[in-house]
Amino acid sequence: MREGRSLLALKCALLLAVILLTNHGFIDRIRLLIDDQRQLTLMIFSIIWVISVLAVLAAAFYPNWIIRLLWAVPLAISSAAAYGYYLVQGSEFFIFDVLNFWTVRHEAHRASEFYSNAIWWSVAVAILGVIAIAMPPSLPPLATRKTRYWSPLVPMLPIVLIAGVVIYREGKGSEALPKQFSPLSLAAIA
Repeated sequence: MREGRSLLALKCALLLAVILLTNHGFIDRIRLLIDDQRQLTLMIFSIIWVISVLAVLAAAFYPNWIIRLLWAVPLAISSAAAYGYYLVQGSEFFIFDVLNFWTVRHEAHRASEFYSNAIWWSVAVAILGVIAIAMPPSLPPLATRKTRYWSPLVPMLPIVLIAGVVIYREGKGSEALPKQFSPLSLAAIA
């Protein structure tokens, strides 16, 4: 029992570490929305964040290890890509950056040589993300029975919501949204 609690605590700590490490600007964005008295935007921003955190938890605590792994890889890569871009540029990337990356994809080798330090940190974040999401949930039997009814498609909801915001805002609107889903949304739109 104690070992199960330790694994659960470790899993939660790793998930929290990945979310906190990769999501820069969250508090600043909330302050900006409050200072500018943009209550509707703040409400939408908050709802997307709550849904995104719940979707990460749904993916991480899904009873089937294959489903956890299938979500761990794209969510970890998304987090790592956003983190690496932040290390290199000091900002987050938007839809226009995704399109620019596609245009200069032939320069990937030169860029990887120049930014190799950021790439290694991004790889570390990706590995941490895969471990955090894919490791067994170690839930008590009652909780495990309840989680089996969750849809394995729950993590698609934040991707669709963020894509909807970006399309509605004509390429903008993804600032400080969860990096576990935002790059996936931008890639889907591009």
